[in-house]
Amino acid sequence: MLQITRQKSHELWTISSPTRGNGLGTTLAKLIFSAAQDSSSEGPLVITAKPITTSKGQIWVAGGDLIELSTIESKSAGRSYAELMSKAFLALHESKRMIITAVDGAAIGGGAELALVGDVRLATQESSFEFKQLKAGLATGYGSARRLVDLIGLARSERLLYLCETLSAKEAEAIGLIHRVLVNAKELTTEIESICKHFAEVSPEGLSAQKQMFRAAVEAGSHNARQKELDLFTGIWGNPKHQEFLSSFKAKNSSASGSGKHDSK
Repeated sequence: MLQITRQKSHELWTISSPTRGNGLGTTLAKLIFSAAQDSSSEGPLVITAKPITTSKGQIWVAGGDLIELSTIESKSAGRSYAELMSKAFLALHESKRMIITAVDGAAIGGGAELALVGDVRLATQESSFEFKQLKAGLATGYGSARRLVDLIGLARSERLLYLCETLSAKEAEAIGLIHRVLVNAKELTTEIESICKHFAEVSPEGLSAQKQMFRAAVEAGSHNARQKELDLFTGIWGNPKHQEFLSSFKAKNSSASGSGKHDSK
């Protein structure tokens, strides 16, 4: 589910759960949080996923793990799930290590939220960013509303989330959602190695301090924003539209004999 390997210049985390669309669930959240808390780890951390080829194109992370989420019925259980994901994302966000997110395919719903966690955000031309949370009867729940506003501003964030927009990699780069678009996976790997080599050549103390300065510059009151998001997410869990979405997923999943389709959070 989460493969952790040590490369020459960085640590690589690869999400690989093809039968679940690389979906984000509680087990993965716990693994991410635990690994992020490992103080013995040093150097840049690269987070990616093994792309899944489907009839609709290549998927990077298809939002939440719908097989798991379809079993969560109470608001309290929904909040517990969101708290785990928010806690995992926050651990990455607050890490003193440089975090690089490398997207190669469609980052859908929670997958798009995961892509935002990186200090350096990269993508291939094959990639897209699909903000479909409202279509699932939900909203952002991993602390991402504030994170998105910090990255691209309120007006653009409103447009993406209210209208459930899908951005190409180039469009995402143009508004600052990601930093750079590479032609393919090979060039993405080369770019990661180049960036990590650069990080190894600068002062680690200076790099860590600069990261913390950027966080301090934009995050006044961010704790309250994350808590408010969790409270609101809890309140809307299990609403009629959300139930309709999950029921539709269960029906499709059952008819496909467990193969599953994972489209969004």
